[in-house]
Amino acid sequence: MALVAEQGIPKEGCIPVAVGFWSPFVEGTFPNYTGPVFELFKVIQQKLGFCYELKMNVYWGIELPNGTWTGMMGMLQRKEAEVAIGPIGVTYDRYNAAEFSSPIFMTDQTILYLRPRLEPDLMGFVKPFTLLVWLGVLASTILVTIMALVVVKTTPDRLSKRFHNTITNFAQPAYEVTTPSPTIHALEDASQESSRTSARVATPPHEKNNSSSLFLWSFMILVGQGLVIKLNRSETLRTIVALWFMTTFILGSVYKGNLKAMLIAPKVKIPFDSLEELVAQHDTKWSFPKNSIIHSFLEASYNEDPTSARGKAWQYKSHIMSHPNELDENLRKGIAGLFARTSSLNYIARTFSMTGSCGYSVARKGFMTVIYSMGFTKGSPLLPKFNRLITSMTELGVMEKILSPMYINVSHCLQPQDTELSMTLRPLAIGDFLGIFSLFGIGAATSVVFFILEIIVNFRFPK
Repeated sequence: MALVAEQGIPKEGCIPVAVGFWSPFVEGTFPNYTGPVFELFKVIQQKLGFCYELKMNVYWGIELPNGTWTGMMGMLQRKEAEVAIGPIGVTYDRYNAAEFSSPIFMTDQTILYLRPRLEPDLMGFVKPFTLLVWLGVLASTILVTIMALVVVKTTPDRLSKRFHNTITNFAQPAYEVTTPSPTIHALEDASQESSRTSARVATPPHEKNNSSSLFLWSFMILVGQGLVIKLNRSETLRTIVALWFMTTFILGSVYKGNLKAMLIAPKVKIPFDSLEELVAQHDTKWSFPKNSIIHSFLEASYNEDPTSARGKAWQYKSHIMSHPNELDENLRKGIAGLFARTSSLNYIARTFSMTGSCGYSVARKGFMTVIYSMGFTKGSPLLPKFNRLITSMTELGVMEKILSPMYINVSHCLQPQDTELSMTLRPLAIGDFLGIFSLFGIGAATSVVFFILEIIVNFRFPK
């Protein structure tokens, strides 16, 4: 046992010290603990020259309705321990039950969650344009069809026939097939067949309503299908066709450019980036450590205003972690954790060091900034000595040197996730084409249904 001569340091017996596991500040197993805050305590202990006896407690502590405390705070209140390494977040209620050293560090609370990954997008082929733009394209196609129909209907009959023959025979081959001269008997047979056909046709083709043909013509130009059109002498119709060609060319170029950009630099959807966004969504569950400062804070917020974001964070929590070691299993299950930002960043850094990949992320917007210190019993003679040494080490940069190893390799994983740029190209999966295949399948199924209906109608009502 080390005896010390400085006034205010006990000379007999060892000081009971409460310690709890909190990675990365205090790690290891009882009594062989490590971690930056535990190492800080050992530096001060060696400087002051006193012996200590460790007493384990995994909880920080919350206040019970009768005014007593649980965890390390309860040990300080009952004087079962004179020092609690913690570190313990300082609040008004805790300050009424114990005293605290000079700040070791200050941080806010944040959300630690499984990092979102790029996934095949079923509807990716329609995302280059918004819904309003797609509706505008559809409306433009219908408008062009109506304008062309009006022009055709108001064009002189000679020109109308010519344009009708053009749009209804656009699929005909661009060459002529010559056959030997027919015999007299063949001409007579053809004349008889033509007479029978004319008897079945009620009206000539150019006098029918050709709106469907015009719409098909407009749609083929829109999707860039090969089409040879011999325009008549109507300047209005020529203008409509030219403008529609130019419009569809621009739309097609912009669509292909946006689709290519989305494939090269795809967007990663961030599920939430603040506590308010977390409680507003329903896909990700969350939890937090038992008897932690977040536990006390959210419970108090719920009692004060259940409709607030913090109140909802308490009301709709998945569960409360009984031990910090549950964090690994929860995160693998997709359950987010509410923790101090410092410990969350250390967890991300350690995961990256072990796996070489960023498996987790933190919300950029935090909540509840808290000072963390070591706890002492009320009136402890050790408190002034600890404060003097902690303040000196902070001013000399020793504290920063002790805490800085916690954040090695974390900067790579803190890059914005809005755009996930990979060093290797992501191969397109079947899910990337399911939208197109589904659209084709729906069209094919619809065609089959109409084909069956057509057969049934022709069978029941033969012409």
